[in-house]
Amino acid sequence: MDAGSNTGLVTPSSSVSATGINPRTLERFEAEPPRTMPRVQHRIAVRNHSGSPCAYHLLADALDVTGCPGSSESDSLNMQNWRLVYQSSLVIPHPHGSAHFSVMDTTLAICGSGKTTCAPGLVLYSSDWQEAAPATGDAHGSHLVMTMPEGHDASFDIKRSSHDAFDVKGAFGITVNTSFRYPHPKFPFVGLGAPDPYNVNNVIPIAIFEAQPGCTYSIRPNSRYLIAAGTADPGQIVAIDPSTKLYILDFSDPSVLSAEVIHNENGTFSIDYI
Repeated sequence: MDAGSNTGLVTPSSSVSATGINPRTLERFEAEPPRTMPRVQHRIAVRNHSGSPCAYHLLADALDVTGCPGSSESDSLNMQNWRLVYQSSLVIPHPHGSAHFSVMDTTLAICGSGKTTCAPGLVLYSSDWQEAAPATGDAHGSHLVMTMPEGHDASFDIKRSSHDAFDVKGAFGITVNTSFRYPHPKFPFVGLGAPDPYNVNNVIPIAIFEAQPGCTYSIRPNSRYLIAAGTADPGQIVAIDPSTKLYILDFSDPSVLSAEVIHNENGTFSIDYI
C-alpha cells in the first residue's frame, strides 16, 4: 500500500532519511520561501489603573464551528471548543503602566496533539499549520485534510488539501481522515492559530477542538478577542467562568484599527476604539 492511500500509512520511500528529516518534509521546506511577518491588523493597549500591579493576557473568542459530532451539520461544538492564550504580558505597574498586544492580519489553520487529556492550564503547541482563506461571495475557501498516522504527530495532507474547494461563506473547512482511532489518548486537535508577533516561525494555537476521524468541520473565524487580568502563557488553555473579569474586543468594523483598554480600580474594563 503506498503513501497516497487513505489509510495515511507511510512507505519506506517516505521514511526519515539519514539527515533525520522526512524527505517529503524537506522538499516542502526547501520549496517554501522564507516567511515574512504578516501585517499588524490591530493594536491593543491595556492601561493599568487598577490600583495595584497586574499582568494581562489576550485570548481569542470561541470559534464558530459546525460539523461532527452529531447527525446534523448545524450541530454546535461548544463542549469541545477551547480558548487559548494568544499573548501575555509581564506584571505591569500602576498607575502609569501599559501592556501592548498586536493582532496579525492572517488566518492560520492549525493541528496538533496535546499528549494528554485536554484541561485548563495545559499549554498546547501546533505541530503543523497552513494559511486558510474563508470562502467569500466570489471565491471558494480553503479545505484542508488533517492526518495523524501511527508514530507521527498531526499534520495537514497537502496533496489532498485545496485552497479553493470549500463553499460555506465566511468559513474554511478541515476534514480529519481515518488514520487514527477515536477516542485517542493524545488528544489530536484542529482549529485556529495566530503568528507569534515576536517570532515569524512560531504559530500559537488560539482556539481549538478535538479532532474526530471521518469528520468535516466548517470553521468560521471571527474578529473578537478577550482581555483578562492575570498571568498566563501563550498557548495555555483557559476556562472562562462567570466570575472571570474580562473584556470582549470586537474588531468586526474594518475601520477600527486599534483599541485602548482601561483596567479600572473596581476591577472592570472600559474601552475606546481608535
